[in-house]
Amino acid sequence: MTENEVLGKTKVPQSIGMGSYAMDSHNVQRYVTPEGYVQNEGDIGVTPEKPYQIDLGSVIPKREDCTNILVRFVYHPPILLLARSGWNPCS
Repeated sequence: MTENEVLGKTKVPQSIGMGSYAMDSHNVQRYVTPEGYVQNEGDIGVTPEKPYQIDLGSVIPKREDCTNILVRFVYHPPILLLARSGWNPCS
């Protein structure tokens, strides 16, 4: 997600939900000004005026970022349907 998408300036390609959280970024670094004061750099907080769309691409990792991933849960509809009906194949 980009600032422009959250502020509604750019359309979201594949919306999967809505959000209304404020954008925030914490301090990137601190430095001493020529006057001797400590200055924080990179700290922002912007509250959007209205809810915004959340893009599918913001929750799905890129393939190159998943070289060492372990999936703990696999969605398997038949087992879920059997469990929903009260029948347990493991008993």
